[in-house]
Amino acid sequence: MDKFAKELSFYSAYHQEHTNVWIHVFGVPLISFTAFVPASWLQLFEVGGLPITAATVFYFGTILYYFTLDRLFASIAALLYGALLIAAYQVSSLGYGIGSAVFVTGQVIGWSAQIYGHLHFERNRPAFLENVFQSFVSAPLFIIADVCFHLGLKKDLQARVTQVLADTGRLRVDVQASSSSA
Repeated sequence: MDKFAKELSFYSAYHQEHTNVWIHVFGVPLISFTAFVPASWLQLFEVGGLPITAATVFYFGTILYYFTLDRLFASIAALLYGALLIAAYQVSSLGYGIGSAVFVTGQVIGWSAQIYGHLHFERNRPAFLENVFQSFVSAPLFIIADVCFHLGLKKDLQARVTQVLADTGRLRVDVQASSSSA
């Protein structure tokens, strides 16, 4: 089994109820966008007059990692999260007061929604309590995979992930049955 299917099966074990998945489709980009705002204030160096910030380094490092996992999903992530990075730079340029308010508001809404989704719909704890790296670095790619699976893309990868969940006893049939009937 390839590395991405294994990583995706960890994430999928915590995200099997469709409403919770869609909460994450909203919450993860919100958290990423608002995290980029204060990271944009931390300029590390310049290249040809262009400031390279902590947000820039995190974005490119993450996207490069994504390309080691899946090219299609990484390409989508590069576009989506690139747009969020540009928007975050715009917000960060409005000053510390506005930027801080956007950061705090987005983080509170994003995290609260996701925790609610786990507790109410999944009836389990959030994945970040078990694996922080997957939650903060990989979650954006995983939600892209979830949306692509919903659209019928990469069915072979989705089947491998489902098989890993079934083989490890982490496939929740009760959630799958109730979600597909909704």
